[in-house]
Amino acid sequence: MALGTYSDLQASVTSWINRPDLATTAADFITLCEADLQRPCKLVEFEATATTTITAGVGGLPADFVGMRSVYWDGDSDHPLTYVTPAEFDQWREETSGDGLIYTISGGTIRTAPMGDGSLVLTYNAKFTALSDTNTSNSLLTNHPDVYLYGAPKQAATFIKDTGGINTYGAMMDQAVAGVRINND
Repeated sequence: MALGTYSDLQASVTSWINRPDLATTAADFITLCEADLQRPCKLVEFEATATTTITAGVGGLPADFVGMRSVYWDGDSDHPLTYVTPAEFDQWREETSGDGLIYTISGGTIRTAPMGDGSLVLTYNAKFTALSDTNTSNSLLTNHPDVYLYGAPKQAATFIKDTGGINTYGAMMDQAVAGVRINND
């Protein structure tokens, strides 16, 4: 069976778990699988660039933000800001003027110190686009369909309380994700 689209994947998941009575919940299993995959699958093709406005050292992060790759003040790409932990950042927050030299992430915001104003250019890992009836494919399904084909049945096994299936599909998914990460590196 082909795995080129979301509907193909739903049919395959139903077939793999050999439970036609769960066909209507295959989409749920895929959604839960994607939630699991958002964390470990930070691929080069999921990198994005955005500009955010900083006011008094605070700016918002993009909605699809997963992790930072690099950040610099707009127009000064030769001097990237340095990440520090929130605890380290607290030592610097008393500085109130000038362009920030360091940054930290706090919830959905980026904070800079010293607390300047301006625009930051962010290169970051973005969430991949989830599959749906209107978004029938994505680069993860196209390039690594096995992570879906093992991850969604793992969620189905969890749903039907099949410990053996959870372990089997979980191990297969972990191996597929490891392959994705090696390929990405």
